[in-house]
Amino acid sequence: MIYKGTYLRVIDNSGATLAKCIGILGSNSPKYAKVGSTIIVTIKDYTRSNNSVRSKIEKGIISHALIVRTKKKNRSFDNIWTNFIDNGVVLLDNKKSLMFTRVRGPIHYALRFKKFIKVLSLSKYNL
Repeated sequence: MIYKGTYLRVIDNSGATLAKCIGILGSNSPKYAKVGSTIIVTIKDYTRSNNSVRSKIEKGIISHALIVRTKKKNRSFDNIWTNFIDNGVVLLDNKKSLMFTRVRGPIHYALRFKKFIKVLSLSKYNL
């Protein structure tokens, strides 16, 4: 479960490495978010590249993000419990489309039921 103030690891190739949850999107202002939820994050740390092309990601930028893995145990449809080492998100732009082309590490298979099939296809491992 992800609450406001939780630090999250960004697992895409957008350039960000660490983000902090500042808001949870949903009806009736939910208190926590789980796998497949969309949240609002601010970037706390990013990789500084030496490329001449300037990245869209900088410290302090506010963006939407999709939760793809959590430390909390999640039960899948066939009654198997899975959990991960860290809380991971991928960044979305303001139109809620993907901002990246790769996903590093495993992601939860429950995203299939949340209509995020493209994220599943970009990942190498689905648990």
